[in-house]
Amino acid sequence: MSRFACLATVFTLALSSAAEAAAPLRQADQAQLDRAAALSTYETGIAAWMWTDKIWYGFTEKISARITVKTYGEKYPFTLVAYLQNNQTGEKLYFPAFTDQATDIFGKRPGEFTPAVITDAEREPLL
Repeated sequence: MSRFACLATVFTLALSSAAEAAAPLRQADQAQLDRAAALSTYETGIAAWMWTDKIWYGFTEKISARITVKTYGEKYPFTLVAYLQNNQTGEKLYFPAFTDQATDIFGKRPGEFTPAVITDAEREPLL
């Protein structure tokens, strides 16, 4: 397995757990979507960090990954898109299917994206 494939596997596991976790995501309700849609422009200062306790894992080792999210009071729903990018070629592979077709983290294509309300999380386990 190539290093890129190993990284893709680790990233998939981490984001799969994040997408299914109660925190820091929850489904946006219609009122939140309507308020967000009424904005002409919007900037946010949301910040997120994901990390593991090691740089490399063996095939039999359990992966430990955590996430910290700072919303700074943000209340609007967001569409979350995650991808791996090859630094040499610029190729992007979008999670969760790892294809070049842009999808949100729930696998929905543009026009069907699933907005989520993001909440604060401090060192929450992903794996």
